[in-house]
Amino acid sequence: MLVVIGTREPFTPNSWFVAICISVISLSFASDFLFVAITRQLLRSVQRFTSYLTILILLVGNSACAAFLVVVPFYWGAELNDYRTDPAEDIGFVLKIASLFNCVDAFLAALFALLVLLLLMHRALWPLLTRTLFRMADIATKAVERS
Repeated sequence: MLVVIGTREPFTPNSWFVAICISVISLSFASDFLFVAITRQLLRSVQRFTSYLTILILLVGNSACAAFLVVVPFYWGAELNDYRTDPAEDIGFVLKIASLFNCVDAFLAALFALLVLLLLMHRALWPLLTRTLFRMADIATKAVERS
Protein backbone atom coordinates (compact mmCIF):
# COMPACT_ATOMS: atom_id res chain seq x y z
CA MET A 1 0.00 0.00 0.00
CA LEU A 2 1.39 3.38 -0.99
CA VAL A 3 0.86 6.61 0.91
CA VAL A 4 0.70 9.78 -1.16
CA ILE A 5 3.21 12.38 0.05
CA GLY A 6 1.52 15.19 1.94
CA THR A 7 -1.55 13.16 2.90
CA ARG A 8 -2.20 10.44 5.41
CA GLU A 9 -4.62 8.60 3.20
CA PRO A 10 -3.42 5.47 1.44
CA PHE A 11 -3.19 5.49 -2.33
CA THR A 12 -5.29 2.75 -3.86
CA PRO A 13 -4.79 2.45 -7.60
CA ASN A 14 -7.92 2.15 -9.64
CA SER A 15 -8.22 0.04 -12.76
CA TRP A 16 -7.46 3.01 -15.03
CA PHE A 17 -4.14 3.66 -13.25
CA VAL A 18 -3.19 -0.01 -13.54
CA ALA A 19 -4.11 0.01 -17.24
CA ILE A 20 -1.90 3.06 -17.82
CA CYS A 21 1.03 1.43 -15.99
CA ILE A 22 0.66 -1.79 -17.97
CA SER A 23 0.41 0.20 -21.21
CA VAL A 24 3.57 2.18 -20.44
CA ILE A 25 5.55 -0.91 -19.51
CA SER A 26 4.31 -2.89 -22.52
CA LEU A 27 5.02 -0.09 -24.99
CA SER A 28 8.45 0.53 -23.50
CA PHE A 29 9.33 -3.17 -23.52
CA ALA A 30 8.21 -3.58 -27.14
CA SER A 31 10.22 -0.57 -28.30
CA ASP A 32 13.28 -1.72 -26.30
CA PHE A 33 13.04 -5.18 -27.85
CA LEU A 34 12.73 -3.70 -31.34
CA PHE A 35 15.67 -1.34 -30.81
CA VAL A 36 17.96 -4.04 -29.42
CA ALA A 37 17.08 -6.35 -32.32
CA ILE A 38 17.86 -3.62 -34.87
CA THR A 39 21.12 -2.69 -33.10
CA ARG A 40 22.27 -6.32 -33.02
CA GLN A 41 21.66 -6.64 -36.75
CA LEU A 42 23.61 -3.44 -37.35
CA LEU A 43 26.52 -4.69 -35.24
CA ARG A 44 26.62 -7.91 -37.24
CA SER A 45 26.60 -6.04 -40.52
CA VAL A 46 29.34 -3.59 -39.44
CA GLN A 47 31.74 -6.51 -39.10
CA ARG A 48 31.33 -7.39 -42.77
CA PHE A 49 31.68 -3.93 -44.26
CA THR A 50 34.98 -2.36 -45.16
CA SER A 51 33.71 0.95 -46.50
CA TYR A 52 33.84 3.87 -44.10
CA LEU A 53 30.81 5.46 -45.71
CA THR A 54 28.66 2.36 -45.23
CA ILE A 55 29.65 2.13 -41.57
CA LEU A 56 28.83 5.81 -41.04
CA ILE A 57 25.45 5.32 -42.73
CA LEU A 58 24.72 2.47 -40.32
CA LEU A 59 25.74 4.70 -37.43
CA VAL A 60 23.38 7.44 -38.55
CA GLY A 61 20.61 4.87 -39.06
CA ASN A 62 20.98 3.53 -35.53
CA SER A 63 21.02 7.04 -34.07
CA ALA A 64 17.92 7.93 -36.10
CA CYS A 65 16.15 4.83 -34.80
CA ALA A 66 16.92 5.82 -31.20
CA ALA A 67 15.81 9.40 -31.83
CA PHE A 68 12.61 8.10 -33.42
CA LEU A 69 11.83 6.00 -30.33
CA VAL A 70 12.30 8.97 -28.02
CA VAL A 71 11.06 11.99 -29.97
CA VAL A 72 8.06 10.66 -31.90
CA PRO A 73 6.11 9.18 -28.94
CA PHE A 74 6.79 12.30 -26.89
CA TYR A 75 5.58 14.54 -29.73
CA TRP A 76 2.44 12.43 -30.28
CA GLY A 77 1.77 12.46 -26.56
CA ALA A 78 2.07 16.24 -26.45
CA GLU A 79 -0.25 16.54 -29.46
CA LEU A 80 -2.85 14.26 -27.84
CA ASN A 81 -2.75 16.31 -24.64
CA ASP A 82 -3.84 19.34 -26.66
CA TYR A 83 -7.26 17.74 -27.33
CA ARG A 84 -8.26 18.05 -23.64
CA THR A 85 -10.37 14.92 -23.58
CA ASP A 86 -9.84 12.26 -20.95
CA PRO A 87 -8.91 9.31 -23.22
CA ALA A 88 -6.62 11.42 -25.42
CA GLU A 89 -4.86 12.91 -22.40
CA ASP A 90 -4.33 9.47 -20.91
CA ILE A 91 -2.96 8.08 -24.16
CA GLY A 92 -0.75 11.14 -24.48
CA PHE A 93 0.52 10.58 -20.95
CA VAL A 94 1.31 6.93 -21.75
CA LEU A 95 3.21 7.93 -24.88
CA LYS A 96 5.22 10.61 -23.09
CA ILE A 97 6.21 8.32 -20.22
CA ALA A 98 7.10 5.51 -22.65
CA SER A 99 9.30 7.93 -24.59
CA LEU A 100 11.12 8.82 -21.38
CA PHE A 101 11.71 5.11 -20.76
CA ASN A 102 13.17 4.96 -24.26
CA CYS A 103 15.94 7.34 -23.23
CA VAL A 104 17.78 4.15 -22.24
CA ASP A 105 17.70 3.26 -25.94
CA ALA A 106 19.23 6.61 -26.78
CA PHE A 107 22.02 5.88 -24.30
CA LEU A 108 22.60 2.51 -25.99
CA ALA A 109 22.71 4.26 -29.36
CA ALA A 110 25.38 6.59 -28.00
CA LEU A 111 27.40 3.56 -26.87
CA PHE A 112 26.97 2.03 -30.33
CA ALA A 113 28.16 5.30 -31.90
CA LEU A 114 31.21 5.30 -29.64
CA LEU A 115 31.96 1.70 -30.61
CA VAL A 116 31.65 2.48 -34.32
CA LEU A 117 33.83 5.59 -34.04
CA LEU A 118 36.50 3.57 -32.22
CA LEU A 119 36.29 0.95 -34.97
CA LEU A 120 36.76 3.62 -37.64
CA MET A 121 39.71 5.16 -35.78
CA HIS A 122 41.27 1.71 -35.48
CA ARG A 123 40.87 1.07 -39.20
CA ALA A 124 42.34 4.45 -40.06
CA LEU A 125 45.30 4.35 -37.67
CA TRP A 126 46.30 0.68 -37.76
CA PRO A 127 48.09 0.80 -41.16
CA LEU A 128 50.14 3.77 -39.98
CA LEU A 129 51.03 2.04 -36.73
CA THR A 130 51.98 -1.24 -38.35
CA ARG A 131 54.28 0.46 -40.86
CA THR A 132 55.97 2.41 -38.10
CA LEU A 133 56.27 -0.55 -35.75
CA PHE A 134 57.60 -2.87 -38.46
CA ARG A 135 60.12 -0.23 -39.50
CA MET A 136 61.28 0.21 -35.89
CA ALA A 137 61.56 -3.56 -35.47
CA ASP A 138 63.56 -3.76 -38.69
CA ILE A 139 65.96 -1.04 -37.49
CA ALA A 140 66.34 -2.76 -34.12
CA THR A 141 67.01 -6.12 -35.80
CA LYS A 142 69.69 -4.63 -38.01
CA ALA A 143 71.30 -2.92 -35.00
CA VAL A 144 71.40 -6.21 -33.10
CA GLU A 145 72.89 -8.01 -36.11
CA ARG A 146 75.68 -5.42 -36.41
CA SER A 147 76.77 -5.77 -32.83
